[in-house]
Amino acid sequence: MVAIPDSVFQSLDNGDSPLELLMIGSSAEDASRCANALRNSGQPVRMESTETREGLLRLLETEPADLVTINADSATLPPDIAIEMIREENPAASIILLSENPPAWAEYARENGVRDLLHSISIGRLVFAIQREYHTLLLRQELAHTRHRLANAELRFQKLLKSSRDAIAYIHQGLHIQSNAVYRELFGLSAEDMESITMMDLVAPEDRNTFKRLLRQAGEKEVRKKLRCRHRDGGEFEADIELHPLEVNDEPCLQVLIRTDSTNGELQARIRQLIDRDPHTQLFNRHAFVGALERIQTTGGFRDNAMLMEISIDNFAELCDREGIDKGDRLLKKTAEILRSHFSDDLLSRFGDHEFLVLTHSRKSPDEVAERCLDTLHQGSIQEACELAEPPEFSLGAITSSQASNLSALELIRRCRRAARYARTERDPASEPISVFNDIDLEEPVVPEVDTEIVGLIDGALEHDGFRLLYQPIVSLEGDTRENYSVFVRLIDENDVEREPAWFYQHANRSERLSEIDRWVIRRAISELSRHRSIGRKINFHITLSHDGALDDSMLLWVCDCLREFKAKGAWLYFQFDLELLQQRPPGLMRLIEGLKKINCQISCNGIKDGFTNYDLLQHYHVELVRLSPELTRDLPSDVKRQERLAELNAGLQQAGMKTAATGIEDANTLATLWSMNINYIQGYFLQEPAPQIDVVGNE
Repeated sequence: MVAIPDSVFQSLDNGDSPLELLMIGSSAEDASRCANALRNSGQPVRMESTETREGLLRLLETEPADLVTINADSATLPPDIAIEMIREENPAASIILLSENPPAWAEYARENGVRDLLHSISIGRLVFAIQREYHTLLLRQELAHTRHRLANAELRFQKLLKSSRDAIAYIHQGLHIQSNAVYRELFGLSAEDMESITMMDLVAPEDRNTFKRLLRQAGEKEVRKKLRCRHRDGGEFEADIELHPLEVNDEPCLQVLIRTDSTNGELQARIRQLIDRDPHTQLFNRHAFVGALERIQTTGGFRDNAMLMEISIDNFAELCDREGIDKGDRLLKKTAEILRSHFSDDLLSRFGDHEFLVLTHSRKSPDEVAERCLDTLHQGSIQEACELAEPPEFSLGAITSSQASNLSALELIRRCRRAARYARTERDPASEPISVFNDIDLEEPVVPEVDTEIVGLIDGALEHDGFRLLYQPIVSLEGDTRENYSVFVRLIDENDVEREPAWFYQHANRSERLSEIDRWVIRRAISELSRHRSIGRKINFHITLSHDGALDDSMLLWVCDCLREFKAKGAWLYFQFDLELLQQRPPGLMRLIEGLKKINCQISCNGIKDGFTNYDLLQHYHVELVRLSPELTRDLPSDVKRQERLAELNAGLQQAGMKTAATGIEDANTLATLWSMNINYIQGYFLQEPAPQIDVVGNE
């Protein structure tokens, strides 16, 4: 008999579960001896035993047995009854028959499909047989699981083949085995035609010798070549043909993948559409809408009767909280459907979480256009269609093209949204929730502390990518193989000088630009992150959100759009929030954090200082990484009391389930002290200053 190597058994994943054994007809003493022998041999075991029919019935009601020993000599429970009861619950159970006279039961064992027949006092052989049957059982389970996965894979294969937008076929010795509708349509053939037409028939005569050489090469490796192909009507076209060797139904064959210039163009158009569209409403997303406005401005500007309007569902968050996310999604889709029909010839977008922006054209006054839109929404039976307990509440803001001269697209949008915000918060309750931007009434108040030149630089940077990202490594002290980087933003001024946030932050804050800067940083960072991930680097980015960005209810949608656009994953991102913001507990913050967690983003907190003990606050906001304030590590090697306080703080945070990162590390002595405290991560100029390129910094 050929021995089965241990590696076969070691490859089986039984999740460290013990062997579950049922012993029937054996005494409690014999069952205990068997269990001890199995454990002494290194096999975890969970044992059940019974000597009566009632006991067996009770055990089988709890869980069907997979591995069973039956004492054929039992006077209280004959083997016929025991085997029948076992098989009724589990026909595939492995049964080992025990007897003081095994030869007398040999014929019986063969007839009843017993896996082994042993002397009842041979504990050593019984342990061996039980372990063998256990491993066989795991192999059977693994085989069943593999067959199930294979069946699912074949089903997915067929679905992908049918739904693929590429022309795909499978050929064996030149004959078609399978082909999808796109392939048949490419050549103008039916499914019946494919049964009698060879692949060679579909290649233009002048390229057939080349195709023959391609077929010979494809038996060993993937090959690709541009060839002339023939349509059923005799017309020819150039196609990019790929041949891949594989198996279908255990038969060697070649997969044929054909792309033409037209199909490539259609594919690129489809990809562009997916990137530019909001997946829930199929309207333009924020990035695509802003880009469209910018293109209009650079190609002649807005028409005289153009108007930008925002439509907001004011009580969207409350409806979602009370009635659930599913109804919130239905509300968005229904609203989008009504607006799409109402503004059928206009540029419409889902601009925020519950906000829509439309560039429309009308010779009527802005108030009339807004009132008509509001009436359409009210007449759309939205409450009934979405099964809402309360009706949605809308507000509208608008700005006309006459007020758009010399404004950037972002500033135009900002003024339109300011009008909508006024309609929500400042309007007369007796009037309609409509506000039209007016330079006198709604213009931002002049703030002496705001430098208009710096604000102009910020607007130009937002519009023309005038910011720059810098990266600083966060190094693991535990050997984490992933590369973690903090992301910083710099503003490039008119002299090409990098300006740190301290230079422009207060002006961005007072002019309501912080949220837009956050969006720029997020999109650019995700683009860069995706590029590094595509070449195999395990990189995570840590992005800090401003107060305004964290409370912007459209920020989550922006993150999702960027992840989808650059084919990135939320798990690659940490979003950082200041402790001061968490302590304020603003209502919208939890919605953002819960949304980020749903797309697998991770949460960190900045600014933890000496004496902090409010671990419940951090757990409430699902914080996974805590960034310690730089002042905690200042003069650390020479300050014993500071070391003690930091060690206590670090231990408390880690016991609460959070990892810790020490920041502001400036020297090697501080690094050694932190190592001894079991700090998880370190960051500072001692390791590397922020840089525009990402360099590998080894984890010590």
